[in-house]
Amino acid sequence: MCYDNSEMLAKERQAIQNLFIEEMLKMKGKLELEEDVLDDDYPVHVGFYYVADGEVIRSEISGDVLALKFSLGALEIRRCNMAARNLSHYYKCGKR
Repeated sequence: MCYDNSEMLAKERQAIQNLFIEEMLKMKGKLELEEDVLDDDYPVHVGFYYVADGEVIRSEISGDVLALKFSLGALEIRRCNMAARNLSHYYKCGKR
């Protein structure tokens, strides 16, 4: 006799993927980066990466942090640790 196990295997695969995603989300909450909050008068430059309200952005203005906050509608600007975020390849490849 030959049994078709494809449906059972698909369910097992989905269950394993769900467990993996669950564990990754738990880890994500624990991995907090120590990126400095920048003062409002700190200079920012076009093409440099910053963290605005928790999201990595590429600055489209030169000026100071206050101007960047205003242009983005952000409450907080932090330094972006490209290496810790595994984004350093963007800088090295000229994808600034």
